[in-house]
Amino acid sequence: RDLGFPAFGTHVAIRGTGKHWPGTIGSPVVLRGRVVDRGDLVVADEDGIVVLPAARVADVLAAARRRTAKEEEIMTRLRQGETTLDLYGLREHGLPAIAPGEGP
Repeated sequence: RDLGFPAFGTHVAIRGTGKHWPGTIGSPVVLRGRVVDRGDLVVADEDGIVVLPAARVADVLAAARRRTAKEEEIMTRLRQGETTLDLYGLREHGLPAIAPGEGP
């Protein structure tokens, strides 16, 4: 916490403080049944963790950039006065139902 680097865990599993095992670097690890290989992208925040296999990172980043661009376009159009009913083609379904006593 002092370093500003959050760490999350479901339980504590400390093997001890001895230095009798040199450890490994670059070997796959298994976390909650998911194998994480060297080069995989691990992204985490307070809501969860996602692990992207290294081979999929470029595709996922490209898809994320496309989605961000689409959302920016939608926000621009909303600021210009369009409605979500029109942007998402929902007007063809008719007007939304209004609960009794809730309408004008």
